[in-house]
Amino acid sequence: MKNLKKLVIVISVFLVFAMVLSGCGGGGGASAPEPASPPPAQQAEEPTGDAGSDGISSSFKAQMDAYERFFDTYVDIAEKYQDNPTDPAIMTDYLELLEEFTEMLEELENLEEADWTTEELQYYLDVLARVLQKIAAVQ
Repeated sequence: MKNLKKLVIVISVFLVFAMVLSGCGGGGGASAPEPASPPPAQQAEEPTGDAGSDGISSSFKAQMDAYERFFDTYVDIAEKYQDNPTDPAIMTDYLELLEEFTEMLEELENLEEADWTTEELQYYLDVLARVLQKIAAVQ
């Protein structure tokens, strides 16, 4: 399971930096700039207890849901960039996202995979699959 955590971290870092590198190229049309909007709050709600009837603890689910919301924000920023790569507000949003990324990685480091239930592992894999699918759609 330690290797799984390292794989997630490597994939996450790679995906964020892929956006930076893909931004080096041209492209994008001349559309009207959208007003900058701050990324939605990425903080997970406070955990409320142990494993529920579905075998997934509320704290684990909250952390995985925050992970997915983080990448939803990443996709939103990537789409804004594709629409208007000269919008300076995108860089501000991206820098805020990098700060959240650092915090998220620290939280992921603290997960104890050895304690995951089979259902939690499956939920994690489902979240990861959705995240990868969303990112692939904007690359």
